[in-house]
Order: sequence, then C-alpha cells, then structure tokens
Amino acid sequence: VTALAREAGLTAIALTDHDTVSGVGEALAAAGDFPLEVVPGVELSCLYKEKEIHILGLYIDHTDKAFLDFLDQAEIKRNSRNQLMLAAFQKDGFPITMEDLVMENPDTVVTRAHFARALVKKGCVSSVDQAFKKYLSPGKPYFIPREKIRPERAIELIAGARGLPVLAHPVQYRLGWKKTEELARHLTEAGLKG
Repeated sequence: VTALAREAGLTAIALTDHDTVSGVGEALAAAGDFPLEVVPGVELSCLYKEKEIHILGLYIDHTDKAFLDFLDQAEIKRNSRNQLMLAAFQKDGFPITMEDLVMENPDTVVTRAHFARALVKKGCVSSVDQAFKKYLSPGKPYFIPREKIRPERAIELIAGARGLPVLAHPVQYRLGWKKTEELARHLTEAGLKG
C-alpha cells in the first residue's frame, strides 16, 4: 500500500482497518525514509440506536496496551461468531472452509463480506449482493449478530490510545440530515473530533 501511495504521489495515507491495528507497524516501517506520512489508525464498528456505525481512530498509539487488549477481546468474539457461521453453512452442505474465507491471508479480519465472496467463488450465489440478501443480512438464515460497542465507548478507547476519534462515512448510514446532525452533535459531546 505504501509503495502504491508513493507511486501515486501521495504525501500521506491513513491505515484504518476494521477492528485491528495489525498492519500499522508494517506500514510505518514500509514508509521508511520516503516523504510519506503514514497515519496509524483503526475503524471500530459500533451500534448507535440499533444502527451500525463506524468510528475512525486517527493518530492512535497502535502499541497502547489497553487498546490492544480491547482489540484482542473483540477478535476472540469475532472469531467465535465466524466459526459459528461457518459451521452453520457447512452443516447445510455449503462447500466453504476457513481457508476460503481468509483467501490466503491468515491475518485478515474475516467479515460477512468474506463469506459473501467465498459463496460467489464456490458458485453458491451469483453475486456478493445476492449472498447478503439471501443468507447474510439480519433476519437471514446464516446471520449471527456481532457484539458491537457503543460509539461513546469507541471514542473513549481511541482517546485513551491518544488518537483522534472521527465519524466515518456518515451519509452511508442513511439517517437523513436531521438525524445525522443529531448523531454528530451527540458524539461531539462525547468527544468526537471530526
């Protein structure tokens, strides 16, 4: 990623993987002496009024022990959920394995999108969209909800790791302008910085 950023003439990039900082150290090292700033970050999945939203943590201390402990616990819960979903698919005869989900990247954070892509690759569905509509969305047969934290807690965790909490892609939540402004106001009062 850092090589592509340099080739594109960028002067800064932020690495904000979902619920992990595992690639931050490598990205910082890869930037080396080049004039490329790598902003250490994370994107935390949260639940706000029954709606999934994401809070970015920019300029975080990706070595902060308390923050890493939180991410480790979240990973354990996520892996358990993924194993339950995979077992349900396999029980019903779907030919997918954990290897299909990680797609030759054992450090990847497996999400429902990984399940969708594996189902497409195995010919079980014709598109990622169809996989979500038929199997992976709330109320569908293989959906298992993930435990999510409140955005206020995400803001607190990011601030504790000396980062800047930022609301990611607010239009994507389709709340409408009034409710988006209400969300931004509420989170600003909780410490949101952008």
